[in-house]
Amino acid sequence: MLNLHRGHFDTCYAEALLQNPRLEGRTLLTVLVGANGRVASTDALGTLEGDQTIPRCIQRYAKDLSFPEGLEAKLEYPLVWVPAE
Repeated sequence: MLNLHRGHFDTCYAEALLQNPRLEGRTLLTVLVGANGRVASTDALGTLEGDQTIPRCIQRYAKDLSFPEGLEAKLEYPLVWVPAE
């Protein structure tokens, strides 16, 4: 379900690469969805050489997502970041 929004998350990484072209690591995005289909909370934890711009950017996008009513779930989405060669 969150995979549909991967392009938005990749944009966060692309912007961070402008500051650090060798930036790589992982982020685990956790989204809590309420029964109304709206995002109740988000968290993004990861290993990105001290970079916090990617987790914050991902959370901004994730907070605006909507899901089918009645879904009420905790969704976890692992993201792996590796610069293109």
